[in-house]
Amino acid sequence: MARKLFISLAVFAIVVAVGAAVFLARRTSNRAPSSVAAAPRSEATPARGGELIASFRSEPPTHNRYVDRSATGDYLALLTHATLVRVNRMTDTLEPWLAESWTESPDHLAFTLKLRPGVVFSDGMPFTSADVVFSFRALYDPRVNSPLRATRSSMESPFRLKRRIRQR
Repeated sequence: MARKLFISLAVFAIVVAVGAAVFLARRTSNRAPSSVAAAPRSEATPARGGELIASFRSEPPTHNRYVDRSATGDYLALLTHATLVRVNRMTDTLEPWLAESWTESPDHLAFTLKLRPGVVFSDGMPFTSADVVFSFRALYDPRVNSPLRATRSSMESPFRLKRRIRQR
């Protein structure tokens, strides 16, 4: 009985091995040459704009980054939200982004940001200092309990916001 079982398993293993060999032989012989390997190297300079297609394994519970604690929400925010300044990951220096420049007070307690002109939201509304003030107030509002709050400061409310609107 054990011998019959052994022979049956051996025959089964041989059939599976032959089937796999035939499958792999057909698969590699029918394959077209790789277009990636044959693609010529482009010397063109990258350009801003275009389209980015991303897929998520789950829907974010909200698109409001001030209340969303999900990984999907974090990823979505990285792709769709801009910051006043950003860190250049190559040099570890701050660079202008939505703020085109900034100045620091001599005591290092106050910063004045000059917002980049011509920035608009996806609905065409202009980006203004009121949007910056709204964002900081939402970030530090205890009723919002934003998960971003802990990443910004250990102080209760480190910012005193003043808006200075200058006519251009």
